[in-house]
Amino acid sequence: MACHSLERLSQLSEHLMPSFGEQQGLMTVWRDPSGHPVAARLQSILADYGCKSLLTDAEHARNLEAALNPDTTLAGSLVVPETWSANCRQFVLQLKAHAQHAGCRFRFATEVLGIQHMPGQRGIRVLSNQQDASIELFDGVVLCAGEATRGLLKPYGLDLSMETRVAHAVSGLIREPLDAPSATIHDLQQGITIARTGQWVRAVGPALRASRLPRAGAAFKPLYESLSDWFPGALRTGVSGAVQEWSGTVTTTPDALPMLGPSGVPDVWINAGHGMHGWLLACGCAKVLANQLSGRPPEIDITPFQAQRSLPAAA
Repeated sequence: MACHSLERLSQLSEHLMPSFGEQQGLMTVWRDPSGHPVAARLQSILADYGCKSLLTDAEHARNLEAALNPDTTLAGSLVVPETWSANCRQFVLQLKAHAQHAGCRFRFATEVLGIQHMPGQRGIRVLSNQQDASIELFDGVVLCAGEATRGLLKPYGLDLSMETRVAHAVSGLIREPLDAPSATIHDLQQGITIARTGQWVRAVGPALRASRLPRAGAAFKPLYESLSDWFPGALRTGVSGAVQEWSGTVTTTPDALPMLGPSGVPDVWINAGHGMHGWLLACGCAKVLANQLSGRPPEIDITPFQAQRSLPAAA
C-alpha cells in the first residue's frame, strides 16, 4: 500500500505542483550497537520491496550528513536515498483548490451528529449541526473521521477495533541552513523524526497511548532535546512565531493496517486507522476507495486492509 500510495502521490504532485517534493533521502540513526541488528532487518525488508538502502558506520554517516552534531554519540545509519519530504499543508491546500475547481463542495466547521440508513431505501441521511442543512441525503458516505468513525457506526452494532493515540510535533524556522539537516533523520531508539521543509525544520515524536502521556508541555521536551542533540543551532528561538508546537490524535488498528472498504452498512464505507502513516498512505487509500466506489478492479491486493476484518459485533 505504501508503494502504491507514493506512486499516486507523485502523480498528483506532478500534476498539481511540480516543485512540491524535496528529494532528500531518509537516514535512520542509532546511538549504540543495539541498533545494528534492527537496522539490518529493516534493510532486508526494504530489499524485499525493491527499495535500495545502505548501511553505514558513524564516519560515513557524518560524511553524508555534515550537519550532524559531532558531539552526539552515533553508532551507525541506514540510508534510503530515493525518498523525499514535502510540505503536507501546502499540498492539501493545493488539492482543495483543485477539487473545488472540479466542482467539489466543502463544508467546514460542521459537526456530523450521525448517519442514518433507511431500510429498503438507497442512500444515507447525514445529520449535522448546521441549521440550513441539518439533514441531507447522499448516495453514499465514506467515514474518514478518526476516532469519531467508531461513534458513527456504533448505532448499527459495529465496534471498530481502533485505539486513539496522541502525537506531538515541533516546527521552527531554521536559524542557519548549514546547521540544519539535508536528509530526513529518524532516531531509531527514540522514535523521533527530524525533517527539513524549505526554511522550516520539524521534529515529530511517536504516537503515545493516553495512559503514557506526560504532563502538559513535557511531551515537547524530548523533541527539543532531539533537535539540540542532532542539530544544535538549527532552530531559531527567541523570535515570536518562529517555533510552533502541535498536538493531535491518530487512530491505530491492532495490526497497524488501515481499514478500507464497505462497513457492512449499505452505502457506508470506511477509510480509517492510518496511525502515524496518514501522509504516507492517504493517496493510496483514496485511490483504492475510488476504484471500489466506481466498480473498478483494485490495482493492488487489498485483502489485508478490508474494513470488515476488524468489525466484531458490539456487546
